[in-house]
Amino acid sequence: MTENYKLVKKCELTSGPAPADDLNFVEWHPKGNAILCGGKDYMLWLMNGATGDFLASLAGHEAEVLAAKFTHLNGGKLIISSSADKTIRVWSPIKQECLRVIKRTKLHQKFHEVDITLLELHPTEPVVASGDLNGVICLSNYNTGEIHGVLGSHTDSVEAISFCLHPTTPFAVTCGMDTELHIYNLKENGLR
Repeated sequence: MTENYKLVKKCELTSGPAPADDLNFVEWHPKGNAILCGGKDYMLWLMNGATGDFLASLAGHEAEVLAAKFTHLNGGKLIISSSADKTIRVWSPIKQECLRVIKRTKLHQKFHEVDITLLELHPTEPVVASGDLNGVICLSNYNTGEIHGVLGSHTDSVEAISFCLHPTTPFAVTCGMDTELHIYNLKENGLR
């Protein structure tokens, strides 16, 4: 049985964000019509996905915003973003404010030293795994802002991060432009 599907353009995002070619990501809210996007204008934008209406903007990053996600744990009440400014920011979209900035604060602290290109949120813990252009993968707690340190690294840019909730040993998997796939044991924070 073949069904015909018709693609319909519901709306254009005409108010709010920079032109579409300046956007780096788009993310749907887990429980509603809100769309989160951002990019080269250093901003995060919230739009109504059904109507295209502007909902809010979040300003604070000091360089291009490269990734952002709604949190899983609390039904999308927080947004976590990463940027070329080498920070991860935690936002309250309701209050339209930045709650905390996760960044390297000490000279010898192990954290990102270049653009943070992507992030992935742990499905059951307030943990963000982030990857950068140099291949470094870091773990941080987005509720406290605590940096857990470097999980590992690739020899080139990190391109994907995923969590696997194995019942006895949770894992994180990363891949990079170095064509390598790394599997990390999260109980020991080391390569499997």
